[in-house]
Amino acid sequence: MLRKTIYAVLVGGALLGLLFSACGQKKEAVVAKVGDVEITLGDFNIAHKAITVFNRPPLVTYEDCEAFLQTLIDKTILVQEAKARGFDKDPALQKEMSQLAMQQAIGALYKEVSDSSPELTVEEIRDFYQMSRASVKAAHIQVGTLAEAEEIAKRLRAGEDFAALAAQHSVDKRTSSSGGEIGEIRRGQVDPAIDRVIFSLQPGEISEPVKGSLGYHILKVAARTDANMEEFEDQKQVAAAELRSKKRTETWNAYLAGVKTGLGIEYDQENLLWLNGVLPAQGANDPSWEQKVGAEDRARPLLKCSDGSWTVGDFVDYVHTERGQQPFTTEGAALIQSIADAHFINEKNNAEAVKRGLDKTDGVIRTVERKVEERLVDVVFQELAKDAAVTDEATREEYEKQKETLTMPERVSLHVINVKDRAVAERAYQELKAGASFDDLARRYNTGKLQEKGGKLDPMTKEGLPAEMQRYAFEVLEVGQTSPVVSAPMGNAFVILKLLEKDPAHPMTLEEATPELQKALLEVEKERVLTEWLEKRKEEVGVKIFPEALNQLLEAGDMGEEAPGGEAEGQS
Repeated sequence: MLRKTIYAVLVGGALLGLLFSACGQKKEAVVAKVGDVEITLGDFNIAHKAITVFNRPPLVTYEDCEAFLQTLIDKTILVQEAKARGFDKDPALQKEMSQLAMQQAIGALYKEVSDSSPELTVEEIRDFYQMSRASVKAAHIQVGTLAEAEEIAKRLRAGEDFAALAAQHSVDKRTSSSGGEIGEIRRGQVDPAIDRVIFSLQPGEISEPVKGSLGYHILKVAARTDANMEEFEDQKQVAAAELRSKKRTETWNAYLAGVKTGLGIEYDQENLLWLNGVLPAQGANDPSWEQKVGAEDRARPLLKCSDGSWTVGDFVDYVHTERGQQPFTTEGAALIQSIADAHFINEKNNAEAVKRGLDKTDGVIRTVERKVEERLVDVVFQELAKDAAVTDEATREEYEKQKETLTMPERVSLHVINVKDRAVAERAYQELKAGASFDDLARRYNTGKLQEKGGKLDPMTKEGLPAEMQRYAFEVLEVGQTSPVVSAPMGNAFVILKLLEKDPAHPMTLEEATPELQKALLEVEKERVLTEWLEKRKEEVGVKIFPEALNQLLEAGDMGEEAPGGEAEGQS
């Protein structure tokens, strides 16, 4: 609708890593000077290769090289301005960059540890291929409780039909109507607990109840297909890559298990279960539970280990500041333990990465400095453009230019009940069928901001909804009707929908178009402010480009190709 702003190019492209490039590097040809700061061929190459391959601009002509160099010059000036204003001294930025440095160092530790796995043999690859390419055609009955599963298993042993029981009792509505048929699955595609059982069954066999992450399952295998070993040679490299990735993960997990064992974490079970009872039942961005933790409660010991200890107060503070989202109660307080375990293991990994010097590697330093520069460019741009504004007259003029092409897509207004557990969602659905008010159930079952809004969502287009929710909202339901329980995979949740209103597609009015038009026009106005400021600043500091050095890039003849692998590759 409106052209891409220079700011989007500056922040979206590569950054220079000025501090890094200035530290003890070999003298190289200078392609530009910005005041006293030199941009070398090495800086240019690093910045260009740091852009992901699909976004990296080709450098085929001198003009291509000069255009990319201009973005580096602009960024250099903006970073200089940000530092002159002291933005790089912001404590929040420094803390964020310190955390990023440790994340990068732990990433390097992961690579160092996981790459220690021994080389694969052909026999290992063949065995993995044979196992991973096997498949089963299966069906299941999913229920919420063990008691329900055991009752169904008893009826199956008595000779009742699997498909009929699936249709009557399975809470997986995607498969219940087809007799519980899941279709063909391969190793690793389902919950590990289910995977182990389902691949142990022979055709026609039915399992005992199996506990999975979403409830209890009874499994039936209709057919098995073994790997086609005639295709092994053609697929050997793919299988090897998969197995190598699997072994890296296993090696890393074994390393983490060793770290945890070495920490010797011991929990105070009484206080652990007390804290678990205080947390919200289903989880939400709702900090009200923290008010239940008084001063005396904060002092309760929660855990101790070789590297320190935590009180209940330590846990509350960590969750509040680090996670930004409150957890929810789990059986045996497992979630609290996983959060606390992860914190102490992470601290141990930080120390190990520093001990190995991984926080001082070129790749880590370069990544952090690029991120610093990216943030500085952003903050100084916002400061420079803070007074930019769009008038109503400019909005009307733009609307008149575009109104023939502006269309408001079809939208729906929905009332929803959203929960994490399918069994809870099914219970709410049964209450609806029994005559309970959707309003009452929405207030009872929803959490956080959705609860505050009574479960009512702002009008949404098809693009704003997962596929199954989209189908019910736009194709199945009439206004006033409710859906059965629908899976919302992106949020790992289960919802019940009530269609409140459906607004068909129509030409946009000025009022409807104004928010997006003003947003786009404001970006153009900010671009104008930035462009004028940059041109003035270039005159003040003095910018000089050295064409003979820039031409060396073209003479090298490889700038349009994919960059070789390395630590800078693909970071932008």
